[in-house]
Amino acid sequence: MHLANRVGIMDQGRIVQVGSPSEIYENPDNLFVAEFVGRLNKLHATFQGRDDGVALIQVSENLRMRSEDIVRLSKNQPVVAVIRPEHVQVFPKGSGDPRALIGTVKFANFLGSQITYTLTLPDGHDVQADTQNTRHARTFKAAIGDTVDVVMPARDIKLFKDDSA
Repeated sequence: MHLANRVGIMDQGRIVQVGSPSEIYENPDNLFVAEFVGRLNKLHATFQGRDDGVALIQVSENLRMRSEDIVRLSKNQPVVAVIRPEHVQVFPKGSGDPRALIGTVKFANFLGSQITYTLTLPDGHDVQADTQNTRHARTFKAAIGDTVDVVMPARDIKLFKDDSA
């Protein structure tokens, strides 16, 4: 996508989205486009309603999340919650962030400027997190088996209707 300032994405011979590479990556119009242009975490969930404009979604019995996505949905509608790995944040357990979920490091891969984690949430879902090797990362590197705080900011979670349900 670095060769053009406007990109068109096609699905089965039809143009489904046109925009700048960053628009398409950050704000895909549908799940196909989101998956086509980069890695992502997908969580099948149910839309529960809105609280002060923020979408409340139920991923499993013990996992609820929030999204600032403004997509129109009906109560109890199946959705797919999507977040890119670079938006998933990893902190030491007990960080005090009220948005934090508890996760266990299943895999950690040091890639020089980046550390890629696979984190298992309490309900068994795995999510990928790509963290930059910054000063914070040099003082905190999670190892396989460590329990960590996992934050998936509501502003970074996109919701799509779940057509597979």
